[in-house]
Amino acid sequence: MQGSSRMKDTQQVIIKTFDKSRMTETRRDRRSREIEILSLVCTVPHVMRLIAAVEDEDNYYTILTACPGASVPNGAGTASGLYAVMN
Repeated sequence: MQGSSRMKDTQQVIIKTFDKSRMTETRRDRRSREIEILSLVCTVPHVMRLIAAVEDEDNYYTILTACPGASVPNGAGTASGLYAVMN
């Protein structure tokens, strides 16, 4: 697991889900770069925070803090993922 495990009980999060069977090598590389960049900018104000990057047998999951007022697809941004906003 990558990212911070510190999360408030009532914090809204974005969960990006990527189906491993549908991801090309290029998309996997982009996801890895995104996680690397989010890990580096964790102290920059007004940027989504990486909470965790995990995977199971079928999917990759990237869990981010939600930014108030931002749209999920625009803020989380790739066309290959599914998004869920959870409280």
